[in-house]
Amino acid sequence: MSRRLLALATLLALLAATAILPGATLARDPVPPGSVVLADGRVLPPMPAELMQRSVHAEMLATEGRGHFDFRPGKRPRVALTPSSSTLQLGTAAPALPNGLRKEVFGFLPYWMLNDTALASMNYHLVSTIAYFSVGANREGALVKGTVSAPSTGWAGWTSSRMTNVIDQAHASGVRVVLTVSMMAWDSTSAANMAAFLGSSSARASLVGQIVSAVQDRGADGVNLDFEMVASSVRDQYTSLSGDVGHRL
Repeated sequence: MSRRLLALATLLALLAATAILPGATLARDPVPPGSVVLADGRVLPPMPAELMQRSVHAEMLATEGRGHFDFRPGKRPRVALTPSSSTLQLGTAAPALPNGLRKEVFGFLPYWMLNDTALASMNYHLVSTIAYFSVGANREGALVKGTVSAPSTGWAGWTSSRMTNVIDQAHASGVRVVLTVSMMAWDSTSAANMAAFLGSSSARASLVGQIVSAVQDRGADGVNLDFEMVASSVRDQYTSLSGDVGHRL
């Protein structure tokens, strides 16, 4: 299977990833407080203070995402994305954007907006990628799905009939759809869970496999990782995770 889009646009969390941090220096240079020295001698700069706060996604997940939502299971989407815009190969030119767009327009669709009123007003021609938000991940390296009889809200929304319709309509409009996988670490307990997860190569491998299955089973086009916030001590492991996901999709 050809690789699909890995949308590494994750807010605050991705700013902690090695690949997009500016100006890595060598360990022999003076090391600013809060920096991280990697095994190869490179030094990751400290996280800017203004970025060390909850994103709007985290805030809304903690408030809007706590309601009751009635989702019905959906069938696998039937409409495939056209080859010219469905695949992003590493090291190649970006695919043509849909609907005459000149720039990537990345729109989040949170599960609490999967209702008839909101979906009726969606303008698919205004975006190039829709990111469903979100399905959580736990410290063992599993997507938080719940059970068959009592699925988690995020998983129920992702596998719902409404999301099936969104994917079909998006693909018919040339728009990609990606799954957002989230792990929030804004308190000591959740921070310890994230550190334990990222510090375990087997847990990371498990999550990669589950992400690939979740994307493929829904005929989606990639994944967006929203990990907030990634501690300096596990930045390198987070970069490995994102790279592993990218190579599997």
